[in-house]
Amino acid sequence: MTTLALLLMIGATPAGVAIEATPEMESRRAPRFRVIALDGAARIGEVIEWIGDGPLRIKETDGAIRAVESADLVRLSREIETPSATSPSAFEPIGPATSAPTVERWEFQTRGGERLIGSVSEGDETGFRVRRGDGSHVHVPLEQIERLTRYGQDQTANAPSNDAAPDEDLISLRNGDRAAGLIDRIEPEGISLQTGERRRVLKWSVVAAARLAVAESPATGETEEASRRFICMLSGGEILKAVSIDWRGPTLLMRHEGNETLRLDSASLLSVEASRGRWQWLDDLPTVSY
Repeated sequence: MTTLALLLMIGATPAGVAIEATPEMESRRAPRFRVIALDGAARIGEVIEWIGDGPLRIKETDGAIRAVESADLVRLSREIETPSATSPSAFEPIGPATSAPTVERWEFQTRGGERLIGSVSEGDETGFRVRRGDGSHVHVPLEQIERLTRYGQDQTANAPSNDAAPDEDLISLRNGDRAAGLIDRIEPEGISLQTGERRRVLKWSVVAAARLAVAESPATGETEEASRRFICMLSGGEILKAVSIDWRGPTLLMRHEGNETLRLDSASLLSVEASRGRWQWLDDLPTVSY
């Protein structure tokens, strides 16, 4: 094991998982990020470390090491051009190609603004697990899903219409038909739909898209500090919310809202935006113009 690999290991993470940089990661040039702080200051460089609530340490182009307090972070965005088909992807692991069969992928959009891409690995009446392209799994409560569509196809053509009643779920089929009712399960075999006393499972092969009705949910009572989130946009098109990030060198651990810990390559990260952080008085912010 190289000295660099030893330095890139994280031994005390929320999930107790150690991270080690792969040879592919070590051979690539570390991506540069623009870090925006609460006071409006911007720094550009390579992220060296960002662990929990500790400061984000960045190596700027002149070699200087700077630190930005986690509570002061507003946005972190990668300094790259528009991602191309050859850009590292969050759901296409970097490494040699394999002969594994192609798995049909779906795009899941949540009411909280997340966008996940993958296939359903398991599910029940409370929610389901999305298997992402890198093999990691993310649990999604059924009540949080707003819509799902086939990934990579014309989303406008597949988008469910508003034919169903506001309190009914609607599934669009590939032959042009539509089915309305209550989606009570999303599982590897397909989508379970209840219409009156009848329940049937529509296989994924016949489904084009689905839209779930809005369900009222009680207030959670979360405090401002407990509800702090990081909105992460990945090069593959996914948008994930993290409650914490542990980042060293080319690899980071992101603890998802569902408590799963995802291991990501920093090259697949486009931006991180701090959401609902600490309180800030308007008088403390610099005035741009009147």
